[in-house]
Amino acid sequence: MKTTRERERTETLALDQVRVRLITEFERGHWELLVDKEHYLSSRLVGPTLRYVAECNGEWIGLLSFGQAAYHLRYRDERIGWSEVQRGRRLCLIGENTRLVLLHDRGEHPNLASRVLSLATRRVSADWEAHFGNPLVAIETFVDPERFHGGCYRAAGWERLGKTAGYKRERKDFYQRHDRPKDLYLKVLDRRGFRSLRSRRLPPRLKSYETEFRVCPFLDPGIE
Repeated sequence: MKTTRERERTETLALDQVRVRLITEFERGHWELLVDKEHYLSSRLVGPTLRYVAECNGEWIGLLSFGQAAYHLRYRDERIGWSEVQRGRRLCLIGENTRLVLLHDRGEHPNLASRVLSLATRRVSADWEAHFGNPLVAIETFVDPERFHGGCYRAAGWERLGKTAGYKRERKDFYQRHDRPKDLYLKVLDRRGFRSLRSRRLPPRLKSYETEFRVCPFLDPGIE
């Protein structure tokens, strides 16, 4: 019978063998089939998206996806400290972890989720730039507190900011109220944290990614 130290060593060695990579277009159908089966939300994703698989010795053990950030999030915007105009011009520098699926029973590998998240966040900025033209400074995600406690995100260095107001994105520019607030988490990827996003001028390495934006006079302040 293995001692506690031996079990911990076996677990560490297994986690060291985990790899995260982008799926191929040929694998997308299988990826979506598994997400539809294992995730409480469907595989339907809106806008630009990166889809990943976590593998261990060639076996699929986890699935992730990243997309565009939500337009308006009060706690996120307060945490960053940017103005509304800055938010509009620099929002492309924030992404969103839209799906996370483990293909093993909960508790079978206690640290697997945080390991997969850490591996994915190390590469997602470069992958996003290669596919969509700009890097990412931070990533947000939403956790349903009625289903999950968010421990894997905290273990992977994400910061819990608060609860959302209960809206979901139905289309690229349309949100629908669902009255099930989610816990909002944020992960900084850039070495300067949020200083770049709230600075008067973006640093030269990010300046070219800033987009045009004008304040909309018809914004619904209730969407968070």
